[in-house]
Order: sequence, then structure tokens, then C-alpha cells
Amino acid sequence: MDLLPALTIQRAVVFALFVRELKTRFGTYRLGYFWALLEPLAHIAVILTIFGIRSKRIIPGIDFPVFLITGLVPFFMFRNIVLRLMNAVDANKGLFNYKQVKPLDALIARLILEGVIYLFVFVLFISAAGLLGYDISIPDPLGLMAIFAMVYLFSFGLGIIACIMFTLYNESKKFIPIVIHPLYIISAVLFPMNAIPQQYQKWFLWNPLVHAMELLRTSFFASFRTETGDIFYLVAWTISVLMLGLSVYWIKRTEMLASA
Repeated sequence: MDLLPALTIQRAVVFALFVRELKTRFGTYRLGYFWALLEPLAHIAVILTIFGIRSKRIIPGIDFPVFLITGLVPFFMFRNIVLRLMNAVDANKGLFNYKQVKPLDALIARLILEGVIYLFVFVLFISAAGLLGYDISIPDPLGLMAIFAMVYLFSFGLGIIACIMFTLYNESKKFIPIVIHPLYIISAVLFPMNAIPQQYQKWFLWNPLVHAMELLRTSFFASFRTETGDIFYLVAWTISVLMLGLSVYWIKRTEMLASA
């Protein structure tokens, strides 16, 4: 009987926190929301400058700029969700004096904001690529959305775990970014897995993000076929990390509030 009023209150709290995050992130800058586009745009520009805009096709039939977009944007979404959720409790600790506001609300608000930002960035970049004459026909849009959802939920679970560690253990404040940033190199963001010598592929394939990148590009490009991407492995990791994060949060929620 109390579930509906509780959900109504939580929705109002999450929306208020979402608006607060939006104003905090972008409201104080003259260029505002442009900064959300700047990082992936700068990475794409630098890499294209190094490798050439049209000449260096990694896979026949696939334009390298579009290949980059399909790797960089989901990876930045993953990385920013984890790092933004990591200090969500610390950044909102003054609000937890109100009993309606819970740490999970702050986590969800930041999750939604990052999801909105990177969905917009992805659509904008792909649309721009189409206007520039690149092939952006997507043979499996439902598969593409499913893989994006997997990355999104996987990031949420990992972000909850990172937030708990950040809030309760001071050492993790420097350790977590050190672990997250090198994943850019080993997550098949800039290259397909078939570019890696076969004897080394098994080490990369422990990383669920590699499977996400391979499956995402299989959905996006008609000529891309992965021999290494495993949807069941990605789903298993996503469910396990999300359940672990929520379970540890439930156990540690009181301790997190005391530390905030």
C-alpha cells in the first residue's frame, strides 16, 4: 500500500537531483552543453589527424570516422558513468540530512544525466557523419540499442561499487581512476579484435567491454562480423555486476550515510 507514494517521492527527489546536476555541470559555463561534445570530438579529431580521414580503412566497407564514433562514444559513456557515480554521495552529502533523499537517488540522477548526454552525443555524431556522406545505415537497430543498454547497466553496477569504495575507503579515490582510464586501450575502442594477433586475443576477451564493442559494431555495420563477441558473456557480466552493486549498496547504505 505504501509503495506508490514512496515511488512518487523518489521520482520527485531524483528529478530534483537531476536538475541540480544539470545546472551544476553546465549552468556555470558560457558554452554550457557544448562541453559534453568537446571530449569525444577532440579524440576523434586527433585520431583522424594521425591516421587520415578516409584512407586508413580498418575493415573493408567501413568508414574509419564512423568506426571511431561507435567505439569512443559508448566507452566515454561507460567511463563517465563510473567516475561520476563514484563521488555522487560525497558531492551531495549535505542533502542527505533530508530523510527523503537517499544515496541511491543521487546515483540514479547522475546515471540518467550521463545517459541523456551520451545518447544525444551519439545521435548527433552519427547524424553529422551521415551529412558528410558516410554510410550510417544500421542493419540491426534493436541489437544496437540492446548492447548500449548492456553497457549502460554494466556501468551503473560498476559505478555503485566505485561509489561505495570511494565513500568508505579513502585509498580508492586514487585507485579507481587508475584502473578505469587504461581500459581505453584494452577495450577494442580503436581497433577490431581481428587486428590483435590470435595468441593474445584471449587476454583481451576477459574484458566484457571488448565483447560490447564487437557486438555493437556487428549491429551497426552490415560488413562487420565478430568471431569473438559473446552476448551471453556480456549479459552474465552485466547482471552479475549490477546485482553485486545493488546488494553491496543495500548492506552498506547506512554506513555510507554515516560517512557522508
